[in-house]
Amino acid sequence: MCAIFTGNYLIKLEEVDSTNTYLSSLAAKEKLPDGSVVCASHQYAGKGQRGNSWQVEKNMNLTFSILYFPTFMSIDKQFLLSQAISLGVYDYLITKCSSVTIKWPNDLYVGNKKIGGLLIENAIKGDKLAQVVIGVGLNINQASFDLALTNATSLKLENKELYDLDAELLDLLTSIERRFLQWKNAQFLNIKDQYLKVLYLYQQWHSYKLPDGTHLEGKIIGFDDDGLLIVEDLEAQIHKFANKEIIF
Repeated sequence: MCAIFTGNYLIKLEEVDSTNTYLSSLAAKEKLPDGSVVCASHQYAGKGQRGNSWQVEKNMNLTFSILYFPTFMSIDKQFLLSQAISLGVYDYLITKCSSVTIKWPNDLYVGNKKIGGLLIENAIKGDKLAQVVIGVGLNINQASFDLALTNATSLKLENKELYDLDAELLDLLTSIERRFLQWKNAQFLNIKDQYLKVLYLYQQWHSYKLPDGTHLEGKIIGFDDDGLLIVEDLEAQIHKFANKEIIF
């Protein structure tokens, strides 16, 4: 099965600072089709969550961005979109290896190692989502990482195989589009339920680090409609955290 419209308009670049930045700038200059994709062989200033960079070897991985125009959707559905796209990447990965989970809010893990992540940037008009740019970074053929990245992995490391990046991109775009359409068709309860089922450390006791250096012993019990993570501590007290307010 191929994607219906995602990636029909595909721009391939040898090198770019950030596919999200490139695609957003291009969309501001000219009218692009819904589902346009920019893919780069090398992204030297890729953007990640918490302002981190996303660094990968050239011609080894998938680094791309997708442009959608969900003008029909209200802004309170932003985290549901994040869940849906995360599930799309999960759907792709679970056909390649086991023990795949989504680490809140939208990193992809195999076991306890990170294999990819998303950065979704929204443009809002009134109370609607005028435009979304979805940046995806997924480690495919890279076999070694910076020593500081102690928890990184790739499909090659997991399966001892080399992958055709063009073929994998098409498969991944198909999986992402399927979940995007699920979100577009307001299948929100299904998305929430499936996201929760594959959430990393869900209902498991763990020590979480807070920005002030202290630790919280607790377990993830869910998330609210705004995407805040809900953690229950040892005294059954409930805590809510935004993306930069808890580290694990």
